[in-house]
Amino acid sequence: MMKKNKTYIYKGVKSIVVCLLLGFATTACSDWNDHYATDTSSSEGSANNSLWENIKGNAQFSEFADLVQKAGYTDVLNSSQTYTVWAPLNGTFDYATLAQEANAVLRKEFIQNHIAHNNYPATGTINERIFMLNEKVMNFSGNGSYSMDGISIAQVNLPGKNGVIHSLNGKLPFFENVYEAINTNTFPLDSLSKYYHSYDINQFDPSKSVVGPTVNGEITYLDSVFYENNTLYNRYNAYINREDSSYTMLLPTNTAWVKSKARLRNYFNYIPKLISKDPMLSGSEASKEITVKHTVLRDSLVDLYNLAGLTFNNNIVGNRPLKQLQTGQQLTADSLISTVNNRVYNEDTHDFFVGAQRINKSNGAVWVTDSIRIKSWNLWNPVITVQGEQSGYLAGVESGSSSRVTVLRADQNPDVAGSISGNAYREISPANASSNPSAHYYLPNILSTTYSIYVVFVPANILTNNVERIAPNIVQVTVSAANANGRVSERTLRTVRNDVTKVDTVYCGDFTFPVAYRGIENCNPYISLKSRVTAAQYNNKQNDRTIRIDCILLIPKELDTYRTSHPGYKYFDPFN
Repeated sequence: MMKKNKTYIYKGVKSIVVCLLLGFATTACSDWNDHYATDTSSSEGSANNSLWENIKGNAQFSEFADLVQKAGYTDVLNSSQTYTVWAPLNGTFDYATLAQEANAVLRKEFIQNHIAHNNYPATGTINERIFMLNEKVMNFSGNGSYSMDGISIAQVNLPGKNGVIHSLNGKLPFFENVYEAINTNTFPLDSLSKYYHSYDINQFDPSKSVVGPTVNGEITYLDSVFYENNTLYNRYNAYINREDSSYTMLLPTNTAWVKSKARLRNYFNYIPKLISKDPMLSGSEASKEITVKHTVLRDSLVDLYNLAGLTFNNNIVGNRPLKQLQTGQQLTADSLISTVNNRVYNEDTHDFFVGAQRINKSNGAVWVTDSIRIKSWNLWNPVITVQGEQSGYLAGVESGSSSRVTVLRADQNPDVAGSISGNAYREISPANASSNPSAHYYLPNILSTTYSIYVVFVPANILTNNVERIAPNIVQVTVSAANANGRVSERTLRTVRNDVTKVDTVYCGDFTFPVAYRGIENCNPYISLKSRVTAAQYNNKQNDRTIRIDCILLIPKELDTYRTSHPGYKYFDPFN
C-alpha cells in the first residue's frame, strides 16, 4: 500500500499509472466550463482555483478542510498534479473523533481514502474501480445520480484548475487489508506484530511525490511518497498488502505464538560445535569440526516456520472455499495449499480453523486463533526422501561400484508389483564374486526428532525375467550421526531382507537424532547399507549381493504412528 510521509515501503508494489489529461494545464477556463456545462451552474468555487482553495472556500467542507490541514495535505491539493477529491459534507461523518486521530492515521485512513490521482468526472454511465492515494479500491458508479463505494454523491464535478471535487453524503469506509490487520488494536497480536513489522522497509519514490520549490539548490517535496515493503512478502510468497489480491491468513495470538515456538524449538536443537564425518575416508582426515551459529540458526528457523503455512491465496482453485468459510463452519475443501506450497488434506484442513474467528479485510480475511493447529509433518518436519539414483546424496561405495538404471513405467516387468519413484534406481554391484558391497548415503535436512527409516529395494527382474539371479538381499542398515556432544556415533538398526516379487519398502527401524542439521552447510549424517550375504548363500543363489536402491525414506515417527492408527489418513506422500 502506498503511504505518504511514513517510514514503510512495498517492494515491487503494483504502480498506479498517473495519466494527466492531455492539454489540461493549458486549457482555458471556458473550455473547462463547457466540458461540465450541465453542472457548473450550481457549483461553488472556481475552475481557476486549486482544489485546496475550493475546499477551503466552501463552507460545506469546513470540517473536511480542517482535517486536510491537520494531515498536512494542503500543499498537495495546491500543487500542479491532478486529483479527484470525494469530499464529505459537514455533519455527515464523525469529525470530532477524526480530529483526535494521530496525523499519520488521519492521513492514511481518511484523507488519502478520499483522494485519487487523475480526473474522474461524473458524466453518463460510470462503473469504475478507483485506486485511492492509499491504494484502497473504491467503486465509482451511477448514471445521472452517482455514488462512491455506496455513499451517495450530493454534488458532482466541482471544478478546479488541478482536478475535480465531488461532495459526499458521508465518509468513505476504510477497510484494513490483511497486512494492516497485523496490529494490536483489537486482538493480542503483539508477538506476531513485532516479528512481522521488524521486516518492514521503506523507499522514497520521487516519481510519485509532489515537487516543491528548490531551496539552496536542493529539490524539496510538498508531498513525499514512500512505498511500503516487507521482506516476508517474498519469503512466504504472500503479498498480503496488495489490494487487488485475495488472501486468507491465520493470525496467532500471543498465546498461540509462544506455545508454537516452544513446540518448534524441540525440532531445531543446534549445538555450537559438531563433527562432520566422511564415510569414505579414515583416520584424522575423515572428521572435521563444524562451528555452528546455533542460537541464530535456531531462532531464525523457529520464527520462519512459526508463521509459514498460515497464509492461503484464495484465487487458487482448491482454496476458493475459504472465501465463503465463516466462523464456526467446517471447511469442505478436499485440500488446501499454502503460499509456501505445502499441501494439507481433509481432516487437517478442517482442523486449521477450529476455534478461530474470521474478520473480513479489504483483500480477503484473517482468522484470529489461540492455537496453531498444524501437524509437524505438514510443514517443518516432512517426509525426507533420499533418491538412490541421485549422485548428490551418494557419499560413496565400498567393495563395489554403482550405476544409475532408468526404468520407465511402460518398460517395467508386469510380474513385478509396485513402481519406482523417479523412474530410476541405483545399482550397487560387488567388486568381485566374493565381495559384499556397501553404499553410504547422506541424509539431508535432518531435525532433532525421531524418524522411522525405510529402504525401498528393487528386484533384479524389474525390467525382465531373463536375469541370472532373482534373490533377496541381506542388508545391514547403520546410521552415523552426531550425539548430544557433537561426536559422531554409529548405530546399527537391523539387518533386513526384501521381497523380490515387488518393489519392496522395508522398515529398518527408528532413529532419534539428538541434534538438528538443517541449515548447516557441508555437514550431514549418513546411512550405510552393507550387504551381508555369506559365500554359501551366494553360491547357492539363495541371496543376491547386488543391491538395487530406489530410495530411502525417513518418515517422522509421529506421522508413522498417526497413519497406523488412522487408516486412510491422507497426507503428502512423495510417491503420490
